Amino acid sequence: EALKNVSPDHLLRNYCAPVLTVLRAYDEQNKTEYFNTLRMFVLCERNYKEAAMKLNIHKNTLYYRIEQIEKLYYDKSVWDPEFFFTLSSSFRIYDYCQKKIRIMDARKQTQ
Repeated sequence: EALKNVSPDHLLRNYCAPVLTVLRAYDEQNKTEYFNTLRMFVLCERNYKEAAMKLNIHKNTLYYRIEQIEKLYYDKSVWDPEFFFTLSSSFRIYDYCQKKIRIMDARKQTQ
């Protein structure tokens, strides 16, 4: 119920790592897919082959995007354990909240 009126941007700003907000804004301005790329890479536990396959892109494209993402975020490395933990936690919180929002929206439509 608490998530009823919560926007994705609110979730990102208040409960997730700042890099997610930065990536969403960057994607909107530059028509890139960095947010989803990083999300899949993190959810695949930094496995380039698996993430590239799920994103339906070439592995080299994924390498390039991850490199660009790291540059955007002050050269933070996705291989840094603390940064990876922060990303992993943030994406899981974001996905959980998005799922809850979709469920609530579906319930609204059936009422």
